[in-house]
Amino acid sequence: MLAAYVAFGFAALSTGAVIAGAILLDCGLRAALVANQTLITSVAPDARSRFNTVFGAHIWGGNATGAFLASTALAHSGWLAVCAIAVSASCLALLAQWRSRLVSS
Repeated sequence: MLAAYVAFGFAALSTGAVIAGAILLDCGLRAALVANQTLITSVAPDARSRFNTVFGAHIWGGNATGAFLASTALAHSGWLAVCAIAVSASCLALLAQWRSRLVSS
């Protein structure tokens, strides 16, 4: 995901950057979705549908928040601001993941 938005940062300079960003974004989103669904369904197999509902609601909320932030950034500061927000969100998610692994170890 992080690499996708870095590539999208160069979208104004190259069509190849848009293509590379789209491919990386698709792969990153799919990998994150599968990994997270695997984690939540392994926690309590008997509560799978409830966990998937909560998971889906959080995805929807995150998408809505991201769309609001990105559209506001695009209107006020342009495309690079949108990419900066996405890179920042990706870095925060990565740091949270690393931190959770350190705490559980």
